[in-house]
Amino acid sequence: MRFTLRPQHGFMALGIGLVVFGYPFLTELALARWPTRNVAIGFAILALLGALVRLLVQRKNRGLVLVPFGGAFLLLTLAAIFNDLLYLLLFPALINLLLLVLCVHSLVGDRVSLVERMARSIQPHLPDFTQDYCRKVTAMWAIFFAANVGIITLLAFHSKTSDTELWKAYTQRLYFGIIFGINIVEFFFRKLWFRHYNQGPIDRCLNLLFPAENTERGRRSREYVRHMHSLGYGPKKKQKSN
Repeated sequence: MRFTLRPQHGFMALGIGLVVFGYPFLTELALARWPTRNVAIGFAILALLGALVRLLVQRKNRGLVLVPFGGAFLLLTLAAIFNDLLYLLLFPALINLLLLVLCVHSLVGDRVSLVERMARSIQPHLPDFTQDYCRKVTAMWAIFFAANVGIITLLAFHSKTSDTELWKAYTQRLYFGIIFGINIVEFFFRKLWFRHYNQGPIDRCLNLLFPAENTERGRRSREYVRHMHSLGYGPKKKQKSN
C-alpha cells in the first residue's frame, strides 16, 4: 500500500506541531493575564475555528476531524464550565493521546507507517527496504507518546493540589529535550544501520569511520544510490565550460 502526500497532511502536521510546542507557553502567558474560565473559552473558540477550517480542507473522512477537535473542545468546555485549571493542564495529554492513536493506526494491517509518511514527504523515492525500520521507529514513538499521556496526567493532578511548576518544567522544557535527544540518537543509529550517506559533512565523517562497504546493509544502500543516480536523481553534475 502506497502513501500519497497531500497538502492537508502538511497542514495537519503543522497544526499538531504548533499545538504541541506552543500550548504550554501560551497557557502560561494567558493565565497570567486572565482567569481560567476566560482562557478556556478563548481556546475553545480557537479549537472550534480550527475544526471548521479542517472540515473545509478535508473533503473525505471528515469524521476523523471531529474526533480530535471534539475531544479538545470537550476538555476546554469542561474547563470553562467548572472554572477548573485541571482540564487546561490535561490538554497536552490529549494531544499526546492523539499522536499515539495516529502512530498505532498507521501500524494496523498494511497501512503506511507514520514515520514512513514523514520520510516520504522529504524523500519521495524512499527505498522499500526501509519500511520495516520505519514501522519499528513508529512503534517506538507510540510508546513515547503513551508514556507522556501518563506522565502529563499525573503532573496535572499533582498541580491541582500543589503548584504547576512541575507541569511547566516538563511540558515546556523536559518534554522537548527528550524529543530532541531521541531524534539525535535515532539519526545516528539510522545512519549506522543503513550506512546510507550523502555529501554532507556529518555523513562524510561517518563514512570514514564506518564505511558503507563494510556491511551488507551499507552495500545495499550504496547500490540503491547508484541506481537512483543512473535514473537521473541525485546531485547534478557541473558541465565543463568550453
